[in-house]
Amino acid sequence: MSLYDGNYFKFFERLGKVPAWAIIIAIMALIGPFAIIPRCIVISHSSISTFFNVGDLFTFSVISCAIIYLLTYRRSKILDILGYVLTPILLMSLFTIIYMGLTNPQELSVNEASGSSLFLYGLLEGYNTLDLFGSFMFSGVVLMGIRSALGESYYSDTRKLLTLNFKAGFVGMFLLAAIYTGMCFVAAFHGQDLGNVPAD
Repeated sequence: MSLYDGNYFKFFERLGKVPAWAIIIAIMALIGPFAIIPRCIVISHSSISTFFNVGDLFTFSVISCAIIYLLTYRRSKILDILGYVLTPILLMSLFTIIYMGLTNPQELSVNEASGSSLFLYGLLEGYNTLDLFGSFMFSGVVLMGIRSALGESYYSDTRKLLTLNFKAGFVGMFLLAAIYTGMCFVAAFHGQDLGNVPAD
C-alpha cells in the first residue's frame, strides 16, 4: 500500500475499475456495518455484561456507535487516538492478562487434536476476524499520518518510506508474536476453565 500512496482504489484498479469498486464496497461493508462493527459491539456487550450491568444490547449499541463516531469523525485524529490512547491501554491490558495468567498457573491442559487440525482451526478463526481486509483500508490513514508527521519530501522518497514501514512492521510483528505466545501459554494453563463459558 505504501507503493500505491495508501490509495486502495489504485491498488485494486489493476483488476479493472468495476472489480476494484466491487472489492472496495464489499470490504467496506464487511469491516463496517455488516460484520466487524456489529460483532465487536455484541462481543463487547457480552464481555462487559459478565462483570457489570450495562443494560440491553440496543442501548449499549447506540452508545457504542456514538462513541465510535465521536472518536473517528475527524479522520486526521484517528491515528492520535489509536496511537496515544487506545494502543497503550490495549497493550497494558493484554500484558496484564498474560502476566496474571502465567503467575497463577493451573494444571496444564493438553489438546488431543493433531497439530495440523489445530493449525487449520486457528488459521480459519484468524481469517474470520477480517483483519487483512481492514488493513487495506486503514493503511491509507496510517500513511496520511506519516506524511503529515514527516513531511512531503520524506514521504516522496520511496526508499526512506519503505525502510520506515519495514521498521514499524517489525515492531508490530514483535509485539504480536509476544502477545500471541503469551496468550497460547495462558490458554494452555487456563483453557479448561473456559469449557462451559460462551465463546464471546
